[in-house]
Amino acid sequence: MLPYKTRKRLSYLILIVGVPLYIVVAVTLVNWIERTWGRIDGLVTSAGIVAVGTVDALDLADWQRALDVHLTGTMLAARAVVPAMKAAGRGSIVTLGSIYGMTGGAGNLPYNVAKGGVLQL
Repeated sequence: MLPYKTRKRLSYLILIVGVPLYIVVAVTLVNWIERTWGRIDGLVTSAGIVAVGTVDALDLADWQRALDVHLTGTMLAARAVVPAMKAAGRGSIVTLGSIYGMTGGAGNLPYNVAKGGVLQL
């Protein structure tokens, strides 16, 4: 879904995904943005899914999905816009994590670990 709105000097694009932005999709989207608006000024990532479990009672598929959505999706989105931002000589990237990435939360191991990784990007 690519709803967008343009105002006098402010343009923004909202992309809603339930799975990580795979690099081909991300690069295609970046190219479209550059053709449409001429440059990319910023990226905000805010991935979030519920992923619960403890180290001794964890569904490996939940672990992998949490890493894919929270961490890999965030990294791929950033990697897709960095070349355009470098070429423009400017740009900002904001990645939203969670306090649980720093402190953890009982029973939320996949979420905690993935959000901790986002804080390190």
